[in-house]
Amino acid sequence: MDKQKVGIGVFLIGAVYLLIASGGGGWFIKVSYAQVAQTSGLMDDVIYFVWSFSGAFASILASVGMLLYVQAKGSRIALFVIGLAVIWFFAGFYLYAPGVTVPHYSSLYGVSGAVILILFLAILWLWAKTRTPLEGPAKTAAIFQLVGYEFFLLAAWYLCSYFSTLFKWASITSPVNIIFFIVAGWLFLFLSHYWEFSSASTMS
Repeated sequence: MDKQKVGIGVFLIGAVYLLIASGGGGWFIKVSYAQVAQTSGLMDDVIYFVWSFSGAFASILASVGMLLYVQAKGSRIALFVIGLAVIWFFAGFYLYAPGVTVPHYSSLYGVSGAVILILFLAILWLWAKTRTPLEGPAKTAAIFQLVGYEFFLLAAWYLCSYFSTLFKWASITSPVNIIFFIVAGWLFLFLSHYWEFSSASTMS
């Protein structure tokens, strides 16, 4: 079977799962897993897990579909899936399993914010280097990309500020996974720009 057709199929499955479960499920599920486990049956547990894991599973599935569509190597797809799955399991599931409490360190969010700012500035520098030779629509698209980075930076900045103070006095699990995912996202954006810049420099 054509690899691109398989990729489109996998992407559509992931997209439907993501839109229905992640996008729509939040409107109907208003309880925590602890409440579900205490008061509900097996089917309710299954529905809750299908919803709560949809953000990770569905997004990875949709991404794998696109990797298949662009005919990426099998080894890269496997590394992509395994790497994300392991990181998500530890940072997004294990740390927040019932009975596990993550202590709050406000300085962690300050340090993470500083790392994000450094990565953002490095991305701007590399973005400028790779945008210079672009022409026409590609140049306009690069501007849109830059605006997107600006908004993501503002979101990350306010989240760091919010988390560093909100959970300092609260007796609930600190959202370490969220700041971890944000920092990791900025890191890989930087790596993508660096890789693109290095490749362009090598070819010129």
